[in-house]
Amino acid sequence: MGTVYNLILYATPLLLKGALVTAEIAIAGMALGMILGVILVILRISNLKLFQGLVAVYVSFIRGTPFLIQILIVFYSLAVLGLDLSNTLTGIIAVGLNTSAFISEVFRTGLNAIPKGHIEAAKALGMSKVMIFIRIKMLQVFHIVKPQMVSEFINAIKVTPILSTIGVAEITRVATRIVSRKLHPVTIYALAFIIYFIVCSILESIQTRMTRKKAAEGRR
Repeated sequence: MGTVYNLILYATPLLLKGALVTAEIAIAGMALGMILGVILVILRISNLKLFQGLVAVYVSFIRGTPFLIQILIVFYSLAVLGLDLSNTLTGIIAVGLNTSAFISEVFRTGLNAIPKGHIEAAKALGMSKVMIFIRIKMLQVFHIVKPQMVSEFINAIKVTPILSTIGVAEITRVATRIVSRKLHPVTIYALAFIIYFIVCSILESIQTRMTRKKAAEGRR
């Protein structure tokens, strides 16, 4: 029992350090995904058929292929291009590209949920299409899709363990290193499991509250 206790004391700080890397990648990847997601949805709703088709193919590719394959493509593509990026930055790019496809679809759904009367009122006030998109559409979209964005952030956290395949020192990678030195895989991976569970449970609680608040606003 003492050995397990000492192992927990040894492993927990290291796993929490890995958790910070996980959070860093998830937050930065989500931010990149949101930026790319906005660009994708603009192209998707444009009148340019070529861009609509390219975005549709990209979204289908990302949503229909394993994240591991996407990571490897990003990792080796950057190497071919001669870009010597850190594994963490490569992981952020991979997560950002992955989440952008899902976020673009969330944004597109949110845009469709905006009352047409709001758009017509903005046009009547003489607002340009750009200003309508920025001040009317996007501001409302971010409010409408907040619960879904939290869900996407949770998903971003859940896919980060796959980044251990390219050497990113997130929680799972750290846990594997500890196991290789100290053994006791059940204890170590259970600790990692608990950290993931706590973080995701907190975020899911936030998402639930947002969803209930949104539903209550809709009934008013």
